Amino acid sequence: MLGDVDRGTAFLDAGADPNTPIDKLLPLSAAARSGQVAVARLLLDRGANTLESAVWEARRGGWSQIVLLLQEYGLPAEDDALNGNRSVGADIDQRDAKGRTALMRAIWGGRPEQVRSLLAHGADPRLTDHQGQTALNLIEGWSWRHGVEIQTLLLDLGLDVNTQDNEGMTPLMRAIRHGGNDLVQLYVDRGADRTLRDVKGRAALDLVGDDPDLLALFAA
Repeated sequence: MLGDVDRGTAFLDAGADPNTPIDKLLPLSAAARSGQVAVARLLLDRGANTLESAVWEARRGGWSQIVLLLQEYGLPAEDDALNGNRSVGADIDQRDAKGRTALMRAIWGGRPEQVRSLLAHGADPRLTDHQGQTALNLIEGWSWRHGVEIQTLLLDLGLDVNTQDNEGMTPLMRAIRHGGNDLVQLYVDRGADRTLRDVKGRAALDLVGDDPDLLALFAA
């Protein structure tokens, strides 16, 4: 799949794990070794979390664009950029084209250790992206893998469980829409307001559908 973004997208859409080795080499490391920026970004967007090995391959090959890309996606604290070495020019809250920071992308990708690392190094969890989404609103993507762990961490920092994005969606609404029943329970336990409505006039209950577990939770 390496070198071909379209084939890689189809491969991942079919259910391939971006963290499973191919011929004994992790896909992200293989992309980093050969300087394939577009493929590396695709893998990171789909939840590749083997940044340490990838940055070693990128630096060995002199692929500075790959190194910067990995920093953009929240290179862990062991790396110079997150150890306070600003000589590499890293801004921990630097935004991408969607207005998302490295912290937001780590949350979206379901990478709790990187979330902790970025927070420890001063990443601001209260920033919003171009869609008005805060760290708590980023429920889709691969965040379901460690959703409760990450969202509990953020809520413990005092983030507002009832924050609404540009569509009026709350974290509770997004958890319902994306099938995160464990997250729904977490938000309800943390005081989520079920009566808030999005820009289409829908409340959380309107998004539940016929899911018996969610219906039972809302009936409690």
